[in-house]
Amino acid sequence: MSKVKRLIIQFAKEPVAGKVKTRLLSEFSLSETVDLHCELVLATADTLLKADADSVYLSVGGDLTHPFFAPFKAQGFTLVPQVEGDLGVRMWAAINKALGDFDQVLLVGSDCPVLTVKVLDQAFKVLSDGYPLVLNPAEDGGYVLIGACRPLPIEVFSGVHWGTATVLEQTLENCIHADVRVSLLPELWDVDHPEDVRRWLAIK
Repeated sequence: MSKVKRLIIQFAKEPVAGKVKTRLLSEFSLSETVDLHCELVLATADTLLKADADSVYLSVGGDLTHPFFAPFKAQGFTLVPQVEGDLGVRMWAAINKALGDFDQVLLVGSDCPVLTVKVLDQAFKVLSDGYPLVLNPAEDGGYVLIGACRPLPIEVFSGVHWGTATVLEQTLENCIHADVRVSLLPELWDVDHPEDVRRWLAIK
């Protein structure tokens, strides 16, 4: 039996003031939000490099040539651009394209500092157990990880109100209508608001 080829994709935005972590601006300056964004991207990347995957991609929203991204290639990341469209379209396109070359694909954001190698291992195991889709819910109603082992219909991501507390609920409803079986991992939290930053700093 041939070895299962595994890929992890990290979504990351170009670090531009006023374009990243904007919900932190009530307590942090523009430069501070950029710094926090970059630190979260780096922390996530460090976790992914330790995981049991054959390849890691950094899928960039914005300019791939931004100096911040230069070190990622040396670390082993393949830099790829995100397609145009809302978050659902971009995730759908990234996962389905990658499944042309890999058997299992995980996609994560860059704002969950409690994402661990163990969580990534659990997600891959779910896919190995036969589930076509795995999600790791976030406390705020979204999810911090999505994984698949076969191409997903666009309907899974259609009509979802991204950035709201109903993201997971709407995605699960879509999965029922699209007849896609999904497994959920234990809930995690991510950094979206100032209180999340304080929570993060408390465990660093």
